[in-house]
Amino acid sequence: MSRRLSKKAEEVIKKVMDERVFEHPLALVVKAGARMMLQVAVEEEITDYLGRDYYERTEEAEGYRNGYKGRTVKLSCGDVKIDMPQARGLDSPFHSKLISPYKTRMKEIEEVDTTVVSQWHINEESKEGSKEGIG
Repeated sequence: MSRRLSKKAEEVIKKVMDERVFEHPLALVVKAGARMMLQVAVEEEITDYLGRDYYERTEEAEGYRNGYKGRTVKLSCGDVKIDMPQARGLDSPFHSKLISPYKTRMKEIEEVDTTVVSQWHINEESKEGSKEGIG
């Protein structure tokens, strides 16, 4: 069963794409990608937690979105700032399972970050090597 992204997650992707940060150096691309992945993930997480999409109304709904709180996550390519969604009117407060309230360093993303960068270096070296072999 295929599921569409929530409306808010689609807005996040559009916002990042409109900022045109997808230029070299490679660190900007990795940083923007990490920011977009984290933002989309927390938007999807609160959508699932509340049981409805952004601005969607249901009779059985409890709680509601109540703005954002800025969070910074430290990565090897630099700090990534995301907007953590807030929720009110619930029996228990919303806390992201992906980014816990006091966690600032994400080693899982750093591992992906270094893999992407090292793969890029390998590709660049193989291109240079093949050019030297041709000439």
